[in-house]
This record gives sequence, C-alpha cells and structure tokens, in this order.
Amino acid sequence: MNTLSACESKQVFDEFGQTYIAELSDGSISELIPRGADTKVQFDDRHEYIKMYVKARTKEIDYQIAAVRRGICKIIPDSLIKCNFTISLIMFSTNL
Repeated sequence: MNTLSACESKQVFDEFGQTYIAELSDGSISELIPRGADTKVQFDDRHEYIKMYVKARTKEIDYQIAAVRRGICKIIPDSLIKCNFTISLIMFSTNL
C-alpha cells in the first residue's frame, strides 16, 4: 500500500496493474466495487482505492471485537462500564 500511495508516476503506477480487490487475512479476495477484480485502479483514484482497501481490512476484525466486548461484559457488569470497543480505541491503546 505504501508503494501505491507514494507513487507519483502514472506510468510506474500503471505497471502495478492494481484492481479493486483486497486480499483478506484468511486469503480470500474481496471485491471493493462491483466487478472490482476486472476494474483497474486509475492513477488519479489510487488514494480512494487505498481508503477502500484499509476499510475492508479493518472491517475484518469487527466480529472479533464484538466477541471481546461480549466477553468483557460478562466479567464486568455492563451497568458499571460502558463496553464500547472500536478499532480506533484499540489502535490508540496499543500505540499502533
């Protein structure tokens, strides 16, 4: 992603041949737009593609975050704390 983001040459960018897909942590492919596997990312759209890619990758962990939330709320009553985890909170607390 850093290479795509930093690329300032349309010619060099076009050599990547990047399409609107994201490879997820389980190895599956997610199309970021309809027919994304067949649609090349244009140089001028590269930053939007990166945003879409990052969103797809961070959304992968929503299920795990919800499970952590449920587990913590079983130990600490919901009435004592508001158990509301987000990716931003986790990233902040781990200094990622």
